[in-house]
Amino acid sequence: MKVFVVMGNDFPAAVFTTEQAAQLFCQEEGAKNGKRKRDGYGAIYWRVYSFDLQGELGEDVKFSAVAALREAR
Repeated sequence: MKVFVVMGNDFPAAVFTTEQAAQLFCQEEGAKNGKRKRDGYGAIYWRVYSFDLQGELGEDVKFSAVAALREAR
């Protein structure tokens, strides 16, 4: 299973099953940087990293992955 993890300033923010959805999330969040700067905050730099999940996963990892994918939709 391949997943795409979106990182904001190197912190995980979301998980998607398609790269297109992850890139769209990055674009939408990146568009908010102007307001962040006006409000006195620094910009957040969004990046997408792909991961191939292989092998048997523990139940806690499966639960976390399912929950993350559900939130990302």
